Amino acid sequence: MNILVFSRYLLNDLRHDLRHSLLTIAGLSMMALSFLLASALSQAFREFGSQPGFASQNLILLSADTIDPMQGSVSQSTLEQAVQAVQAAYGPGSVRYVAPTILRTLRIQAGSTVRSMQVFAVEPRGMTEVYQLGLLEGRYPTGITEIAASEEAFDLAGWQIGQSIDFYGQQFDLVGKVSYQAGKISSLWMTYFAGENLFGTRRGFQVAAIQISASLDPETVRAYLESTPGILPDYAVYLEQEVHERLGQAIQDILKFTIVMDALALGVITFGIFNATSLTLAERSREIALLRVTGFLTGAIRRFLFGRAFLQTLLADLLGWGLAEWAIRQQMGSSFSMHGAYVRISISPENLLSGLALTILFAWLGVWLTTCSQGRQSLVALLTD
Repeated sequence: MNILVFSRYLLNDLRHDLRHSLLTIAGLSMMALSFLLASALSQAFREFGSQPGFASQNLILLSADTIDPMQGSVSQSTLEQAVQAVQAAYGPGSVRYVAPTILRTLRIQAGSTVRSMQVFAVEPRGMTEVYQLGLLEGRYPTGITEIAASEEAFDLAGWQIGQSIDFYGQQFDLVGKVSYQAGKISSLWMTYFAGENLFGTRRGFQVAAIQISASLDPETVRAYLESTPGILPDYAVYLEQEVHERLGQAIQDILKFTIVMDALALGVITFGIFNATSLTLAERSREIALLRVTGFLTGAIRRFLFGRAFLQTLLADLLGWGLAEWAIRQQMGSSFSMHGAYVRISISPENLLSGLALTILFAWLGVWLTTCSQGRQSLVALLTD
């Protein structure tokens, strides 16, 4: 069949049945939308959970009875006891630096939306030597109204060096952009004195970072410190990478759920196009029988019907893709943060093409099964139904 003639008949057929075609495209586009959003979330959580590890000589002392570190508190006496225990066992030079850290997770206005970010208050030396913040732009904060932000926070909020940011009832000057090696965390950094001025001193600090000598094995020191009287059961000692692995594990747990949703959405869209195609052909069984009477072979009818289903599927996927991109950019902002975890959302070409390929495959399967079923029926039976 000539391609131009085929295309003209195909478009005329869709235009003749415009209302039904538009409803089919609209229904399939919603299925494509759900699949693309679910796959985008799955990919985002998978990428966050597969961050490369990092080497650290930091031991992190936290309250043992809290899920979120910001809800706990570490006493100064306990920190001093832990430091003295390490020095007694491994020598005076075993502890390089101690960084008491105030930690809060706050909802902060970032552009037109409110984002979840972690706020750290620690002495300037603790920022560079213990947490190993790298300065990308500007300078480190020094005054009580100055803050630095991680590159993830900049990306999330669209901030610029020098602008003022309001949160927790106070205005701060953004003086620096930093990188935090520990992970993709939307974080703000201020001096410890600024943190006490902002949050008060009643709860003290929530995190105690103890940096040990490079000659020591962090896991060995951690195990010894937990066996020290006065640490357990009220406090727990972690390697720094373990603290961030806990957040990564939480993201991985969410990933398991999104993978299930992704699979369900994929099943909906593939079987949706199969059912839509089968229903369309069932409704046109009489017209198909008339084509057979006039001499059209089953193969030609099958190609024509598949072309119709393919065009509807392609338009539905394009519409669903456009709606998904709009939802991600306008409603989700292309990224979000959860307890400071920075997650970027995007629709990968692989997910888009795999979804399209499967829907086309099921469209062809729907056409093939239905035409085969009708091909086994007599023309008399089809025309008299």
